[in-house]
Amino acid sequence: RIFDAALSSLQARFSPDIVLVACNTLSVLVEQTTFFKTACVPTLGIVEAGVRLMVQALHKRPDARIILFATRTTVESGEFSRRLQQHGFPAETLIAQACPDLADCIERGMDPLEAEVLITEYVAASAQQLDGAAWYASLNCTHFGYAERVWQKVFQKLNLSPLSLLNPNTSMLDFLDGLPTVSSKAPVRVEVISRVEISTQAREAIGDILAPVSLETATAFRNYTLDENLFSF
Repeated sequence: RIFDAALSSLQARFSPDIVLVACNTLSVLVEQTTFFKTACVPTLGIVEAGVRLMVQALHKRPDARIILFATRTTVESGEFSRRLQQHGFPAETLIAQACPDLADCIERGMDPLEAEVLITEYVAASAQQLDGAAWYASLNCTHFGYAERVWQKVFQKLNLSPLSLLNPNTSMLDFLDGLPTVSSKAPVRVEVISRVEISTQAREAIGDILAPVSLETATAFRNYTLDENLFSF
């Protein structure tokens, strides 16, 4: 109910043309909301982008398996497994690996050693279930994609070679290319508004990660607007 009320409040305040849910955990929940079922605003979650990448990969290698690296909540929801089965892939195609503490580590500033230790633990545990199969690594927490270089380092260290690394962070907006109302020449303005305070440490850590991809987004995140009345519930 809280999430539902928040979405309705944000629609009333900003009148968005599209709502994108960039958190995997919330993306799992959004389709259960009354807002999603009744609002006229298209609402898309990053889970959809992640599943789309998985399906495309499995069409290339139907014999392969996918290791899903995600938060405990996302893993326990079983949503990715259900959606892959809806596309005709058997349940055993997906190996779901929960990665507790990793998102917090990245948000605090991603100490390289701490992140490597955690990722090594999760990769090693999940790889034991592969039984020699070819596989894809899928990063299904938005934070995890920020540590892509560390993931690659761990794969090399453990002598593991995924067919590719699936990162929906980089493909969530692909659908915009097909919309006639969207122009690549349209001006872009980025604003970050939060109902809760974002610590200086988190702003600097995530800002440093965002800067090479989008300096505008990094600057907006570092200089976010705190609005405790952003939405009501």
